[in-house]
Amino acid sequence: MLSVNIGSIFQPSIGVARPVIFRGSHAVPFSPSPLVADAVEGRLLTPPDFEGKLEPYLFEVMPGERLSTHFFAHKGEELGYLLSGTLKVTVNSGVQTMRAGDLVYLTSETPSSWENPGSETARILWIKVK
Repeated sequence: MLSVNIGSIFQPSIGVARPVIFRGSHAVPFSPSPLVADAVEGRLLTPPDFEGKLEPYLFEVMPGERLSTHFFAHKGEELGYLLSGTLKVTVNSGVQTMRAGDLVYLTSETPSSWENPGSETARILWIKVK
């Protein structure tokens, strides 16, 4: 006797439900908000039609720029990992400085401003939970 369910013979084979690797060509320009469009460049790192639970972005804040609002109006979990440069972030009227390698984790807080006080572009990997 074979230990195979007879129904499995007639079902199509199940492959990978969705891609696990996305090539860089999938990254599309993304402007988080008209209020910060001139100060930050953004890219959505997954295809726009991807239906995952996380949204990964790469944001670049130019030297000397100040954003008077957060990237998103989102009030859920988000985190950012600073890849390069320096960013000052204001949350609940407290100002903290991030340097390359630092991580910011937000739950319900929304930063009221971001500032790049340095001379190089600040690059931050941003992950938003849908």
